[in-house]
Amino acid sequence: MLISSTGEIPPTLQGIWGGTWRPAWSGDFTLNGNVPSAIASGLNTNFREVTEAYINYMFSMYSDFRDNARDLYGAPGIFVPSRTSSDGKTYHYAKPYPHLFWYAGGAWTSQFLFDYWQYMGDDTFLKEKAIPFMLDAAAFYKHILVEGEDGGYNFIPSYSPEIGPLGHHPVVINATMDVAALKQLIRNLLYLNYAGYLMEFDEQGWTSVLKGLPDYGIDEEGDLKEWIWPGLKNDNSHRHASHLYPLFYEVDPEFKDRPELIEAAKTAIEKRLEYRRGKQGAEMAFGLVQKGLAAAHIGDTEHAFECVDWLCNSYWSPAQTSYHDPGEIFNVDIAGGLPAVATEMILQSSVDKLILLPALPEQWSQGSIEGVGTRCGVTADMKWDKGLPQKLHLKAHRTGKLTVLYKDQSWEIETTAGQDFQWEPEW
Repeated sequence: MLISSTGEIPPTLQGIWGGTWRPAWSGDFTLNGNVPSAIASGLNTNFREVTEAYINYMFSMYSDFRDNARDLYGAPGIFVPSRTSSDGKTYHYAKPYPHLFWYAGGAWTSQFLFDYWQYMGDDTFLKEKAIPFMLDAAAFYKHILVEGEDGGYNFIPSYSPEIGPLGHHPVVINATMDVAALKQLIRNLLYLNYAGYLMEFDEQGWTSVLKGLPDYGIDEEGDLKEWIWPGLKNDNSHRHASHLYPLFYEVDPEFKDRPELIEAAKTAIEKRLEYRRGKQGAEMAFGLVQKGLAAAHIGDTEHAFECVDWLCNSYWSPAQTSYHDPGEIFNVDIAGGLPAVATEMILQSSVDKLILLPALPEQWSQGSIEGVGTRCGVTADMKWDKGLPQKLHLKAHRTGKLTVLYKDQSWEIETTAGQDFQWEPEW
C-alpha cells in the first residue's frame, strides 16, 4: 500500500484510494499522528522513499508555514499545522478540536529531518534543508513561549491531540507533547552546534530555554502526566498517546536520568491499553503504533508485543488492506507503523550504538531480519535463536566506531565505509 501510494508526496490517510467523494477526514494529511505513523518505517526499514516524499511535501508548503506563523501569531519562523492538504494553511480547528494551539508540528517535522541526516549521513541535505527548517521552527517557539516570574518557560495555551484533561476544556497549559518536542529540537540543535554545523547560534540562550522548560510529571496514580500543570488529570479512555512522545524515537535523556519516569511511562501505556482490551484493539490503530514504539524503546516487551498483536489481528481486511478501526475505515497508517514497531523491538540504534533484541518477546525466540537502517552508519542483518543473537552482518556506509549492545554486554566495533563486518558471538 505504501509503495504504490508514495511518489512526489507521501500517502494520505487513504493512500491514493478514496473510494468515495467524501473519504474519512477528507482523506487529508493528518500530521498529529497519522502521517508520522505511515512514514515511521521509512528509515529503520530502508524504505527511504516514503521519508523523502514526506520531506518534499513539507518543503512544498514552506511559505504557507511562514504565513501561519506571521498571520496567526505575529511570529517569525514557521508554524506547522495539524492537518494539511493541497496547502499548508492553518484552518482545521474548532471548539472540540482546537488544533490552532497544537505546537509540536514544527519540532516533529524537524525530528524527521534530523533523523534523515543521521541515517543517511547527507551533510548537504543537513545544511541546505534540515538546519534552516529547524532554526525557523525554533524561532517560532521562542516567540510563543511564556516566561514565568521564576525564569521558567511554559506553553500557554497548549493542546494535546485530540483530548483534554478530565473536567477541563482541551485548551490548557503545557501539553507534554509540546514540551517534549521542543526539548528534542533544542537538544538536536545544540548537538549540531557542538559538531560545528551552526553559525551564530545562541547556545547560551537555548540552553537556558531547555533548562527552563518544565520537568515531566507523574500523577498521584503513577501515570506519566499528559499536561505538566497542577490539577490537570489524564483521560485514559482515548485513542492517542501523545504524552509518550519523549519515547517515540530515542529515549529522552530525562527519562534515562529519572528511572521513575520509565515506570510512569509503563503505567501510561498500560492504562491506554486497558481502554482497548475487550474492544479488539478499539479505535484508531496508530495509537497502538505510538504505544508500541514507546514500549519497545524502554524495553517494555510485554506491552510492545501486545500492541503488535492487536495491530496484526484487528486491523486488516481479507484483501490485506489496513483499517483505522477494527473492521472499518480504510486507512494506511499502520502499513508503515507496524513494521516500524516490529523492527524497533529487534534492533535499535543511536549515533554510536546498535542495540540487539531490546524488546524480543518469547513468541519470537527464533528469527532473522535483513536490511535494517541505523543511525550509526551501517545497514544491519541479524539472525537469532533461543533469544540470543547468532549472526550479525553490518555493511558500513561511513567510517567510525560503534558499540554493539545486548542486554548488559557490549562490544566495540570499528567500521570502514564500503566494507562489511561479520560478528558471530560465542555463547
